[in-house]
Amino acid sequence: MADKTISVLDPFTRKNLQAQADGTYAEVVADPLVSSRVDATSTPGYAYYGDAKPGSLVGDSVWRICRVSSSGEQLWANGSTEFNVAWVPATYTALSYS
Repeated sequence: MADKTISVLDPFTRKNLQAQADGTYAEVVADPLVSSRVDATSTPGYAYYGDAKPGSLVGDSVWRICRVSSSGEQLWANGSTEFNVAWVPATYTALSYS
């Protein structure tokens, strides 16, 4: 069976990491360049981090969005690290996070 990895966005360093099967993390340096946005005001107690390819429009569903709680818990929009959400507060604050 192939090794499984999970992509993780470090909310403090803004580095893309991969959780390895042995529990360690490795920085992903081969990812394409991304544009990043941060929203720390829409929902008290949470900050939202969005990444997309440079030049992406905020209304297009091409963003990967992570919600980080004030305690540091990091969850993904719709439970996915895929680039498939619009960077629109009314949209991403209403999504489920896991």
